[in-house]
Amino acid sequence: NSNSNANQNSSSQGNRGPSSKSSDATQPVKRSAKQRKKLTQSGLIIGHPQLAAFYNELRKLPCDTYPHAAACSFRVFIEKSTVVYLQEKNVSLPNPKCSSWEDFSIKLRTKIASALKEIDPQTKNSKLMYVRQVASGGAKGSIHNLDYLNHYMHDQNALPAASELITAWDRYHPYLVELFDSLSEGNI
Repeated sequence: NSNSNANQNSSSQGNRGPSSKSSDATQPVKRSAKQRKKLTQSGLIIGHPQLAAFYNELRKLPCDTYPHAAACSFRVFIEKSTVVYLQEKNVSLPNPKCSSWEDFSIKLRTKIASALKEIDPQTKNSKLMYVRQVASGGAKGSIHNLDYLNHYMHDQNALPAASELITAWDRYHPYLVELFDSLSEGNI
């Protein structure tokens, strides 16, 4: 039964520490960054009040408990953050028929690529390599590409794995750091 498999998969993602016995619940469990249960890393300094509030919510979101909410919120946070950046930096629209970066006809991949051209025009920042590949469409085989995030928003049968969401966040984190650092220089 695919439903029972889905429930097993979601409940087995990161729910167990060194021991799954309930009698060990009083002993502290040490977790590495790879074992964290929350979607996000700390470290983003966000001057935009709404995005800062959104990020604070994401920092509290246990993606092993709420994988669908985590996946969708992650995708929305990437897009909102990128759109705010593009608007604040007055980056030219890719299509003159579009009225703003919020236009639904502009794909997220295009928005990220446009932001990257501003953030790292010489493509020298190696920490942005993964996101640059995603934006160029070169990460098609990767489960952390934008299609992966879109899949969880639009496929009613998709079951996001907490560990994969955390890995995806870790891959986009350097992009978000650079994006918000660049915005703080402009004092949004």
